[in-house]
Amino acid sequence: MKLTTPINIDQTELFKGVADFYYWKGIPVCRSWPRPPVHPETTAQKATWQAFRDMITWKRSNPVSWHEEWGKANTPIGVSTEDAKRKQGLLLAYENTLEKPPDVVEVLQMIQPAYGYTHVRIQIQPYPGFDHTKVKYLARPRERNLPALDWTQHIVEGAAACELQPSWRPVYSTFRTPWLAWWSGSINCYITIHWGLETQWQVLAVPVAATTRRVAVAAPTWAEYPYG
Repeated sequence: MKLTTPINIDQTELFKGVADFYYWKGIPVCRSWPRPPVHPETTAQKATWQAFRDMITWKRSNPVSWHEEWGKANTPIGVSTEDAKRKQGLLLAYENTLEKPPDVVEVLQMIQPAYGYTHVRIQIQPYPGFDHTKVKYLARPRERNLPALDWTQHIVEGAAACELQPSWRPVYSTFRTPWLAWWSGSINCYITIHWGLETQWQVLAVPVAATTRRVAVAAPTWAEYPYG
């Protein structure tokens, strides 16, 4: 804050520990007394801080394809793509399922009318230390003229007393578990089979350890038609 009068010693002594007076480029100014950062003390605070650190590390290490898919996904008004990515990471961190997503090369599908099902193949580029058993793929029929994601709004309690804030969360409950699924290490592919002959499918990577349909490790990806 800019002051209208010069700084004097009486001021500095009177407000010591509360306000800090100094000159900036010859202009007398005042700011709140500098304080050391407050470190978390409770178990809940420490867990929250650790979740944020884990989320940032996870997000920075994710492949380019992960960021590209989120760039294509729709977000609600007031929610940026960066907000959505951080929210996804935090939900995973809070549930201890913060798995690094595979680097997706392509997703292809092939309808089998004679049998009533569809093959969906997710080809990836493994990274060092990749473990295919940590991630699985769900799918759902989804036309490209629809948004990539559905969102639901719920109300959460804000920091201030009696303050309620809207919060958005992506809906993953509409994605199906495949009828059959396996990993082909020779071609680095997740291969899934789904009942239904819909012309367009979306796939969603989720951690195997997840116990609910509220977390995913990436944005949904549309399959291209056909392959074979």
